[in-house]
Amino acid sequence: MDLEVNKSKKLDEISLILCGILFFIIGILDFLAGPPPSRGTEILNWLTTSKLYIAFSVELLFFAVVLMIPGIRSLNNFLIKTNTNKTSFGCAIMAVVIPMWAMLVVVQGRLAFPVFHINASPAVVELVVSLWYGGLHAVYELMAGATI
Repeated sequence: MDLEVNKSKKLDEISLILCGILFFIIGILDFLAGPPPSRGTEILNWLTTSKLYIAFSVELLFFAVVLMIPGIRSLNNFLIKTNTNKTSFGCAIMAVVIPMWAMLVVVQGRLAFPVFHINASPAVVELVVSLWYGGLHAVYELMAGATI
């Protein structure tokens, strides 16, 4: 029984490491894609030139978010020995971020993958990009607060 618990603990720890590696790769892909322009038609041009980077970023972000689930549990179990209240609060915030990030994957996915071959208009891509980056801002603030 104890051996099975240790295997589960190791898998949780490995998932957190893999999650970090995926987020690093996503950062590189986002850097390569560059920042989006502010106008809809320019965004559509940016999407055609950066589509490969954005598509891989979306796919990797999906797996990174899934790997966060056991990773946060492992992090909580490791840190609980130092300060119960702060650790529980920080890990709870990270757990709240997971569904937010999952919804952002859907939003960003709309940029890379058309739904039923529906092409997005310039106004729609402006909305999607603003939702994506606005949502990321909220997620990053929550993660920074949880880390502190």
